[in-house]
Amino acid sequence: MLNCPNNRNVPQSNLISVDPTTMQIIDNITLPAPAGARPTITRYRAVDYVYLLEKTSNPVRYSVTNGIFTLDTSWTPPAVVNAGQQPGGSLIVMNDWIVGATNTVPATGALTTFAIHQGDASIYYSVQP
Repeated sequence: MLNCPNNRNVPQSNLISVDPTTMQIIDNITLPAPAGARPTITRYRAVDYVYLLEKTSNPVRYSVTNGIFTLDTSWTPPAVVNAGQQPGGSLIVMNDWIVGATNTVPATGALTTFAIHQGDASIYYSVQP
């Protein structure tokens, strides 16, 4: 994506789960927007989740049951949008928190770092260092 002339005009990404024994595809969904970094997978409160960034830095999560993805619409943190920012990297799990940042190279605006609570996406912190 970094070499695209307009990285905000990249096709939608796919999220795929595969049976590790048979290598058969279990689920294959087209995401509503590009996801430039690898998904982050974790288990929180006995549920498997996939976290990823869509567009510049809109964190979303999908629950995964038996390899089937379901968008978790109950977990909707605010979008992180600031002028000049580029898509961020992969999200990081830190205990109850999902941590991330915007801006891969090239960026013309300030980096934004953020932390979102896994149990309640309204608990959200961000800073531009």
